[in-house]
Amino acid sequence: MKTITVFGAGKVAPKAIEYLANNHKVIFTDRDEKQIESTYDAIDSSLHKNIDSVVGELSDSADNLTKASDAIISLLPAKFHYFLAKKAYEFDTHFLSTSYLSPEMKSLDFHAKSKKLLFLNEIGLDRGIDHMSAMQLIDKIKDMGHTITGFESDCGGIPSKSDVNPLHYLSSWRIAGPLEAIQGEAQFLRDDNIISVPKGELSKHVKGWHFDEIKSNVESYPNRNSLPYAELYGLEPPKLNKFMRGTLRYKGWVALMDGFEKAGFFSKDIVNHMSFLDHIKSFSGANNSKEEVLVHRSGFDKDTYKAFSWLGLFEPIQMDNISPFDKLVSIMDDKVQYTTNSPSDLVIMKHFIYHTDGFKNYKTTATMVYEGLSHVETAMSLTVGLPVAMGAELLLDGKLEGFTGVQIPVSKNIYNPILAKLNEKKVSFDERTDIL
Repeated sequence: MKTITVFGAGKVAPKAIEYLANNHKVIFTDRDEKQIESTYDAIDSSLHKNIDSVVGELSDSADNLTKASDAIISLLPAKFHYFLAKKAYEFDTHFLSTSYLSPEMKSLDFHAKSKKLLFLNEIGLDRGIDHMSAMQLIDKIKDMGHTITGFESDCGGIPSKSDVNPLHYLSSWRIAGPLEAIQGEAQFLRDDNIISVPKGELSKHVKGWHFDEIKSNVESYPNRNSLPYAELYGLEPPKLNKFMRGTLRYKGWVALMDGFEKAGFFSKDIVNHMSFLDHIKSFSGANNSKEEVLVHRSGFDKDTYKAFSWLGLFEPIQMDNISPFDKLVSIMDDKVQYTTNSPSDLVIMKHFIYHTDGFKNYKTTATMVYEGLSHVETAMSLTVGLPVAMGAELLLDGKLEGFTGVQIPVSKNIYNPILAKLNEKKVSFDERTDIL
């Protein structure tokens, strides 16, 4: 029985640990003892005999746990991945994570290869299932002899009911991540042109449509820099004329985020002795004691006003030695987390692939909709946790021999078995092809 250590006992951990504990010894660690206990509670008790846990700081436990493991998984925040990957290299241990492949991680490629170690990254949901399902479809289309001319992919986690609150949103994680993402930069390919989107301008590139499978209007916006993935997917100009990866939300999310920006709530400047209402006045230049008039003069619509009111941003909430952004995050974290009374969560993903056989043009669409079972067994925790666990299982079972260095899951020998296992868990795609 091989040993794998999971660093981090957050919401994703139970499903990953439970899956691996069926056939392997699993150690998991976190500095929060209550988090350790809740993780145990979420795992089938019959598997506890194959599971050990360690409570402690990462700096105290990393060496011994990595040394004792055949592979390690980092479910910690991204800033810790490089540290753990270096430990994995030091102690001849394989490494996996669900997070973005950073430049620092890429720099370990030569070192990992020199010891025949695999450092497998971006093997969660987005990134992860999106890579694997896209590559399976791309390879199938290429095997037909078709040329791919365009690729668009959108993914998001949303509540199963859009009217859950005025934001039409609940979060599986801390809300800071989605709020940071909507303010970021992006790059993508459209009509043979590289489009570079500066910070704060993602709202100018929103695409809306009716998502038939969930009977709701949705919108997507560019997700960071899409361009490196075109090369990784084996899709490059001049044959390829569009390539974009996007984030999916219910319709109206981007306009609301625009409202937060206009109100100055994304500012990271420290303020003192100021309420949110006073901050709106000072930031927007509008000055009126009536909230409705102030909001109207600041250029906000009624939906933005409802969202502000629901969050309590017009209440006398004082900001002292904190930025508006950090204060907003603290308020929203209390209001938009899934609870026992929340509707279930949905993970939705849709790929659009445009291709030609030289005579006719086609569009192939692949759609995934997966609904969580409860506020504990969420769609998000399963679709993030299972792929990395399945990747670790393949590795520990010797089925990824020949794969070394820093990788993402775009090879058939990785994505085919994992997608097959996910299909058994009812995480699957419906495909259709139309002639254009």
